[in-house]
Amino acid sequence: PDEVTLVEIPARRVGAVRFSGTACDERLAAHEDALRGWLARHGEECSKAEPEYAFYNSPMIPSVLRRVEVLLPLG
Repeated sequence: PDEVTLVEIPARRVGAVRFSGTACDERLAAHEDALRGWLARHGEECSKAEPEYAFYNSPMIPSVLRRVEVLLPLG
């Protein structure tokens, strides 16, 4: 379809945390903070780039079954 575009992006390293449930701003921020802390304790340096969020399920899926990820570029 004309609405879909594939874009190749270069390989990179990211830190990620996965959680389930509703992805409200407060939960996304809390998981981002937890991920930044974990990465710092393990000697990984996050870039200054904004976090990325990955939402894998449709809104029709019950919130307890939804999968969400917070991604932080490293380096």
